Amino acid sequence: MPTKEMELTRKADWTLKGVKTFRGEECEGYNADLYLRGKKVAQADEAAQGGPLQWYWMDRQAEALFDSFAKSLPNLESQYFPDGLEMDMDLLLGEMVSDFLQERDWKRICRKKTAILLKSHGDGEYATYKQPYSPAFAKKVREWNGNDLVEIINERYL
Repeated sequence: MPTKEMELTRKADWTLKGVKTFRGEECEGYNADLYLRGKKVAQADEAAQGGPLQWYWMDRQAEALFDSFAKSLPNLESQYFPDGLEMDMDLLLGEMVSDFLQERDWKRICRKKTAILLKSHGDGEYATYKQPYSPAFAKKVREWNGNDLVEIINERYL
């Protein structure tokens, strides 16, 4: 499910394209292009070598807008910081990339299977049926799972 930050970025016309991931020395890195209202305004590179995120801005006005937008968002919840993490451009982009990758993975799973979330699932857990999604099969899934069913993920992409 998209995070609150992702929903806000979509409403504010900030989107990502060209997201590519790779295995770095310390973690998984990525390259991503940031767009504002369909226009590419920046490229960001997370080299996965322990250093900071590298920004390459094509539009300095967009940089100021993204910075002020990020700072206007509420703190990101954290188990380690009671007041949460203060949102900034780097943290917001990281959240956007995570959501982008999660959406990409869901779409891949939903192509050939029916994916569901249940109330009894823990955080990050889901179940799949090998049966491709169809309205008739969704009806059966609802019958089988009753009130425990939270969502049929495939229905996000209809």
